[in-house]
Amino acid sequence: MRSSTLVPVTLVMLALLTGCAAGDLEVAATSEVRDSAGIRIVESHRPRWGVGERIEVAAEPSLELGAVEGDTPESFARVVGMRRLPDGTIVVADGGEFQLKYFDAAGRFLRSVGRNGGGPGEFQGIAQLFTCGADSLVVWDPWQPRASVFDGRGEYVRGVQFEVPPPSGSVYRLSECGAGGEVVVIGWPRTDGIPQGLHRPAVPVYFSRISDGRVQVEVGEFPGDDRSGSQYGSRPATFGRRTLVAMGDGRVFLGTGDSYEIRGYGMDGTLEVLVRRSRGVLPVTREDVARYQEAQLSLARDPNQRREWEQSLAAEEYPANFPAYAAMRTDPEGRLWVQYYPRPGEAGNEWAVFGRDGEWLGDVTMPKGLGIFQIGVDYVLGIWRDELGVDYVRLHEITAIR
Repeated sequence: MRSSTLVPVTLVMLALLTGCAAGDLEVAATSEVRDSAGIRIVESHRPRWGVGERIEVAAEPSLELGAVEGDTPESFARVVGMRRLPDGTIVVADGGEFQLKYFDAAGRFLRSVGRNGGGPGEFQGIAQLFTCGADSLVVWDPWQPRASVFDGRGEYVRGVQFEVPPPSGSVYRLSECGAGGEVVVIGWPRTDGIPQGLHRPAVPVYFSRISDGRVQVEVGEFPGDDRSGSQYGSRPATFGRRTLVAMGDGRVFLGTGDSYEIRGYGMDGTLEVLVRRSRGVLPVTREDVARYQEAQLSLARDPNQRREWEQSLAAEEYPANFPAYAAMRTDPEGRLWVQYYPRPGEAGNEWAVFGRDGEWLGDVTMPKGLGIFQIGVDYVLGIWRDELGVDYVRLHEITAIR
């Protein structure tokens, strides 16, 4: 076995005062990098960005799509996905209306594609929308189950059903599509029955292709999403961990949220890099649970519903720790963006940014309340909901780039 080589990466802070000797220079390691059997292991202790190096996102949107009421294309029933195409067109997946809605770069409505049904270009449900290649769009409909491929003009191209080997046998969800048509497929958990209480069944992960849906690489089994089981069924656990996947620049990042570690794979299934932070997971405290429960109860319509919810929340189980992170995205530069998991009552929207080499560059503050779907070279695109629960699509400019 190859011996590990430790390579300290340093950020040198120069003392600029007149008369400072070389011994006065302060050197601080930002991360430790080592090689183990061909796998690059990067553990970051502090950000690499120095003074003047940063990414800033505008607090206010430069473009907003949505309407409070009215039977218009700009009014969304339930936004489940969105993408900005190279020509500036924004495509919004409206799961409530079973449609893709196209808007030009200025926000003017162009066309809608799709409807409820089982025929070509029709949906029984929309769970995901992502780009594939230059400007093709893929819609994942788990109720059929089928992926529908559209070209940049919204014309239906074909439907694809993905193969998943037994014992899983079916697709749980898809991930992004690479430039060559590669798709990450997560199979259904391999469990018998519904375990009681908190549990986390394993899921198989495969690399497939959008051209035919066939498995190219079986990556392995990973912990799936935390579930809470009872005599009435199973549901996602509050503060539960999830298996997160992001794809960019010929690499697939996969994280389970148990600790601050993210695995980076090549498209042949080879583990290439382990991205780590010297940051432990945060415990779920009584105060966290109390804030969460009160926020839920504040949504009750009347005293009777509040009493019912109080009983349900009192019987709920909570994990000992929060997930290590909440979401992952990549940008066109091959950087990995990882969202800090927000504790109940926190209004922040902070993301850590990692370079292509796996080192932590620094943190970026996203607009408050914005759920990020896409990060471009000079913009972020996401969903924002008002106090009435109305969905809006917002585009915010990246105003400062290192």
